[in-house]
Amino acid sequence: MKVAKYVALIFGDEDVWLNSDEATTSAILSEYGRFHEEYGRHLVGSGQLKPNSTAKLIRTTGDEYTVTDGAFGETKEALGGYYVIEADDEATALEIAKHVPAPGGFVELRPLVDLG
Repeated sequence: MKVAKYVALIFGDEDVWLNSDEATTSAILSEYGRFHEEYGRHLVGSGQLKPNSTAKLIRTTGDEYTVTDGAFGETKEALGGYYVIEADDEATALEIAKHVPAPGGFVELRPLVDLG
């Protein structure tokens, strides 16, 4: 059976990270530690993104490029990180994604296209 890959996109309120005290930050990091201990064998990639204010939006029209500085949109939930999950099926990936910590936000699970 071929193993599939899924990306769990973590959306949350940036203020939770930017304005939390040391105890809150420590508790959140502990949640991520527990997640890694439990599901690490399924994780083939991950990353935490810097705040929306550091983003650049690049638009292409023909041979012209326009670059705009972030932040974008007036939404509370911003994409803050991701996990790439390897699983036998979508049900397994969904069960893992249910446990991804997302303080003040949510997780979006999407299958990756197999280009190989």
